[in-house]
Amino acid sequence: MNHTEGAGEPPGQGLVGVANHFEHANIDVANFVLPDGRPSKERRETLEKEFIDGVNARSRWLAKPSIMKGYGNEFQEQINEVAPELFKTNFFRGGCALDEVEYSVINERGRLAAKEKKKEISVHLETVHSNGRYIVFVGGAGSGKTTLLKRYCLLVLEGKIELMKEVKFIHVINIKDWSLKNGKYTPKELLYAIFNVASGEAVKYGFEWLKNPENQKKSFLVLDGLDTAPWVLSEDMHHNMINYDDKAPVPVIIYNILCGNLFPYCKILLASREYGINRLPKEIRPDSTIALRGLSRNSIISLVKDIGKDKGGIILESMLKKSLKLMLLCSTPLFLIFVIILYINGEDIPENLSGLIMTILKNHIRSKHLKVRKDVDKIMQNLMALSLDGMERGIVVFTRYDFEKHDLDIDDIKDLVISVPTPDKNIVCDQNLLEEDYSFFFVHQTIQELLAACEMANLNLLQYKELIDKQIHTSKYGVVRQMLCGLLFNKSTAKMSFLKNRYRDDYIIETKQEYLLDSLRKDLNGGNIPPMRMLNILICLCECGADERIVQLAKTNIKKIYLSGIPLTTSDLHALGSVTYHCDRLSIMALDNCQLNTYDLKVLSDELGDSDVEITVFDVCFNRSLLKNSMYYLHKICIRGQGLNYWQCGFRQSDILDFDEKTAKNAALDVYDVTVQGATEEQQIKTMLQDQKILDFSDYNTQHYFRTLEELIIEANTRDSVNVSLTEYERNSVLTNLCQLLNQCIKIGEFKISECELTENQLEQIMQAIPEQEIQMVNVFLTPDIQPNGWKKIGEITETFKANTLAVTSCSLTKEKLAELKLSLGQWAIDRFDLSRNSNMDVSCLNQVGEIIRNCATNDLVMGYCNLTSNQMSSLKASLQGENGPAKLHRIDISGNDNLGVDGFKALGQISDMCETKELDVSECDPSPQEIRSFKDAVNTEKLTKLNVSRNRNMGEWGLYYIGELVGKCKLKTLFVRQCELEEKTLAKFAEGMKKAKIDLLSFGLYFMKPRITTQAEIDILLNLLPNVNKELTLDAWSFGLRKEEYEQLLQNELDKLEFIEPGVKIVFERGQNRYVQQRKPSA
Repeated sequence: MNHTEGAGEPPGQGLVGVANHFEHANIDVANFVLPDGRPSKERRETLEKEFIDGVNARSRWLAKPSIMKGYGNEFQEQINEVAPELFKTNFFRGGCALDEVEYSVINERGRLAAKEKKKEISVHLETVHSNGRYIVFVGGAGSGKTTLLKRYCLLVLEGKIELMKEVKFIHVINIKDWSLKNGKYTPKELLYAIFNVASGEAVKYGFEWLKNPENQKKSFLVLDGLDTAPWVLSEDMHHNMINYDDKAPVPVIIYNILCGNLFPYCKILLASREYGINRLPKEIRPDSTIALRGLSRNSIISLVKDIGKDKGGIILESMLKKSLKLMLLCSTPLFLIFVIILYINGEDIPENLSGLIMTILKNHIRSKHLKVRKDVDKIMQNLMALSLDGMERGIVVFTRYDFEKHDLDIDDIKDLVISVPTPDKNIVCDQNLLEEDYSFFFVHQTIQELLAACEMANLNLLQYKELIDKQIHTSKYGVVRQMLCGLLFNKSTAKMSFLKNRYRDDYIIETKQEYLLDSLRKDLNGGNIPPMRMLNILICLCECGADERIVQLAKTNIKKIYLSGIPLTTSDLHALGSVTYHCDRLSIMALDNCQLNTYDLKVLSDELGDSDVEITVFDVCFNRSLLKNSMYYLHKICIRGQGLNYWQCGFRQSDILDFDEKTAKNAALDVYDVTVQGATEEQQIKTMLQDQKILDFSDYNTQHYFRTLEELIIEANTRDSVNVSLTEYERNSVLTNLCQLLNQCIKIGEFKISECELTENQLEQIMQAIPEQEIQMVNVFLTPDIQPNGWKKIGEITETFKANTLAVTSCSLTKEKLAELKLSLGQWAIDRFDLSRNSNMDVSCLNQVGEIIRNCATNDLVMGYCNLTSNQMSSLKASLQGENGPAKLHRIDISGNDNLGVDGFKALGQISDMCETKELDVSECDPSPQEIRSFKDAVNTEKLTKLNVSRNRNMGEWGLYYIGELVGKCKLKTLFVRQCELEEKTLAKFAEGMKKAKIDLLSFGLYFMKPRITTQAEIDILLNLLPNVNKELTLDAWSFGLRKEEYEQLLQNELDKLEFIEPGVKIVFERGQNRYVQQRKPSA
C-alpha cells in the first residue's frame, strides 16, 4: 500500500472559506446585507457561487487520476482512454442479484424465467445517463469502479459529456467517509458542512439554492462504495420520509435521496460491489445498472504499453509468453496494475489472486519506508487482526482507537494505510476535539480482505469454525473466502502467507482445510444456487489450484452450473473452465445472456482442454455476439455433451447443420486478431448490414451515427429487402432521428423492436414515420414493459404494413396485452404467430391466443419454452374451436415445454387432429413413455406428415416404440429423432414399433454431440431399417471407428439390394463434409 503523507488536501479543507476574500479586499460587507439581516441579492449570488465553486473544486480534486499513485517513478499514467467494458444489465430481475435464480427446478431446459426483462446491452461511458437519472456502476473487487467513476466525473466537469452539458454542480462522496457517523444529522450537515467546502454562510445559502428543482437538474451527486458502508439498505428495513431540515441517521438520509424524496431532480451515480445493492428495496433501485465486465485484451495491451512506457513492450512480451491464466487475471484493472508492478520489480508473478496480492504486500513490507524492520511479522499480524475485526464490524475506515486496540503504531504502517481528514466533533463525531484528527483505511479493499483471510487462517479452531459457520458463505465475505482458499490450498500462496508459527502444525492446517471444504460442499449441495453465488464458488475453487481434494469436490458435488444473466469477464471464464475441467458430468452449463463473444468461447474451450467432462446441455441463448466464427470453439465445447441451446444467438441453425471442423477452424483463427484490433462502432454498424442485412437503429446509433445510417439506407434501398432493428429505446427517448431514418426506408423485410420500453405515443410516431409498403415480419422481442395500449399499436403496425408473420417473444404477455393485440389485429391474416419464451401465460392468455389464431387464419403457431401445462393446452384446444369450425394449424411448435404431462400430450394430439396439423415439433419436451403413448392414442388422422421428437432423452425403450408406431399410424414422411439416447435396445424397440411402415426421411443425427462409437448390433438394426426408408437416413456423428470402411460398405451393399427409385436412398454420415453413401442405380 502506498504512503500518502504530503499528498495534499481537497480544496476547502481547514479553510474558513472563500468568503474571507471580502475582508482581504477591504470590501464593506454591510453593503451586502439587507435591513432585516438577510443578504442582498448580490451577496446571496456570491455565496451561492462560493458554495458551487467549493464543491466542484473538491470534486475535481477527488477525481484526479491516481491509478499509479505511490508506486514510484517507474510508471506513467495511461494515455489512451481505455476502460472496462460496460453493459447495461437487468441486475435485479436478470439473475445478477445474489438472491435471484434464473433457472428453477422446472426451468432447466433453457427457458427464461418469467421475471426476465431484457438482455445486457453494451453501454458507452459518454451515454451512461441516457439510461436514466439514477445509475449504478456494479462490479467485483478491483474491477475499476472508482477509477471509471472518477473519469466520468472529470469528463462532466470539463463539459465533455453531451448528455450532461446542463450540469454545473458536482458533488463526489466516498461513502467510507461516513463510516464513523453514528449520530443524527441534517442532509446539509452530512452532505456539505462536514467537508468544509465553503464558509458556513455559503453552505447555508448554497443548500437553499440546491432545493430549487431547476437547480437540482443542474446537479450531479456521485456516491462511491456503497458496499463499504457499515449499514445496509435492504427490503427488511423501514426508513421514514424526512424533510431537508430534519435530523436523521446516515442510512435514512441516503434512502431519502435514492428514492427521490430529497433532491428528486438531481442526477445520481452510485458505485458498489454486487452484494452492496442486491437487497435494495424496489423504491430505491436505480433506473439502470451498468456492469463492469473487465478489460478487453486490446485494452490490456494498450494499458501495459502506456503505463510501462519504455518497459511496456518487454512487459507485454513476457506476459503473453508466461501463460493464458495471467492474461485472464489482468482483465481486472487493479490486478493488471499489480502485475505490472511485479514485472518492474523483477519478481516471480503468481497466477492466482491471493498469491498476487500477497506478493505485493511482501514487496511493500520490504520497502525503505518501513521504520521497524525487525518487527515486520508482529506488525503484519496485528494488521491482520485489525482487518478481520473490520470485516466482522462491517467497517473499512479505522480510528486511532482501533489501531491502539490492536497494538499498532501509525508510524510503522504508513506504507499500508492512508489517512483522510475526519470532521470535528461539533459537526458529526463524538470524538474529543483534542484527539487525533485522522482516520485510516487501506489503499484498496482487497488488501484488507486478504489480511482478514490471513487472520482467519491464524485463528484457533473454535474461532475459525464459528466464522466459517456464520460468516464465510455471506456475500460480504466473498473475496475473503476466495483469499482463504488460496492461502490454505494453493501451495504457492501458502508458502508466502503470514501464518503464525504455532498454527503451522500440519494437523491444524488440515483440519481447517477440511472445515472450509465442508462449507463449500454444503453450498454446492444446497439446491438451486443463484448465479452470482455460483460464480463466487467457482472463483474460490479456482483459487485453490490443483489440490486433489478440490478436484474431488468438483467431481462429486458440481452437477450443474447456472451463470445466467451475468456479464462474465475473461477472468470469470478462466475460473469456470478450470473448475469444470475436473467435473465428471454436468446436466447443464447455462451461460445464457452473459454477453459472450467468440474470444470468450476460446478462453472457455482452452481451459477445458482435454477434460473428460460431459455437458448434457450447453445453453448460450441471447449471446448475440456469438457469430458463425464461433462454431469451432462451440463445437469443441459441445462435443462433450448432447444438447445445445442457442436461441437468439448471432449464428443460424444452418451453421450447425453444415458444420465442417476444418473450415470452422480457419474462420476461428481470426478471432485473436479481431479481439486485439477491434472494430470501430461505425464499422460494426456497416458490417451488420453487409453480413446480416440489418440496419441497426439502436437509440445510441441513431444519435451518434445518423449520417452513416442515412448512407446505409441508400444502399439498403437497392436490395430486395432489409431488416430494421430498433433497440434500447426508453419511455423518455426522443425519436426525431429514428423517425427521419425510418421515413427513408422503403424495403423493410423484418421490422424488429427489442429491449425497448416504448409508449403508445412513441409507437404511433414510429408507425407514422414508416412509408407505405408491405413488411414481411413484425418481431417484438424482450419488451415486457410495453403496456397494453402499446400492444394495440403493435397490432396496428402489423395490420397497416400487411405483415404475414408476427413474433412476440419474451414479452411477459398478459391477458390484457393479448386482448389489445387481438382487437387491433382484427381479421388480418397472420401466417405465422410466434409467442416463444412467454413462460408466464396463464389459462386466460391461452384463450386469447386461440381467438387470435382463429381470427387471423394462422397456419403456423410457435410456443417454444412457454412452460405450458395440461390446463393451458386444454384452454388452447377449447379456444381454437369456433362457430365456423376449428382453426387450421398446419404447423405447431411447442418445443421446450417439459411440464405438459399425460393430459397435456393428450390435448396436443387432439389439437393436432382437430386442426389438421401437418408438422409438429415437440423437441426438448422431455416426455415419458406414458406421455408419448397418450399423444399417439389421441392422434387419429393421417394429416401429420412431419414430427420432431429430438433431444428427448427420457422416452426410453417404450417411448421410442410408440414413436415407431406413429410412423405407421400417421403415415409420417419425415421424423427427427436426434439426440434421444439411441443405443442397441432403444433403437431395436423403435424398429419394432415401425414394423414395415415407410418413411421418406429418418434422422438419427447427433450433430454437435460427442461422436458415439457404433456397435455391430446397432449396425445390424440399421441394416434391417433401411427397407423402411424411401429417401434419406441421417447418422451425423455416429462414429464407426476402425471399422469405418467395413460398416460403410455393409450399408452400401444393403442399399444396393433395395428397389431403386430415383435418385436413390442416401445415408448421410457427416453433412458438413458431404460424406455419405447413396444407393446405386442398377446397370441396364
